Amino acid sequence: MNCHKLTKTEYKHLSFKTQGYVSYMQGAWNKNVPNSCPYKFGTKEQKRWYEGQFSAMLEAQDSEE
Repeated sequence: MNCHKLTKTEYKHLSFKTQGYVSYMQGAWNKNVPNSCPYKFGTKEQKRWYEGQFSAMLEAQDSEE
């Protein structure tokens, strides 16, 4: 995954899963990326967004080993 600082427009055009991934990786320091899920509870969009967050978390953990 490209690690450049995303713009709001770039973020908006990502898949829901990729948005979750990027939010995990950049949400704490990039004001253009939400730090929490922007989708309504129980929707398919929310589910995919959290799948991306989980993928990013696993990747971050694996990189620490």
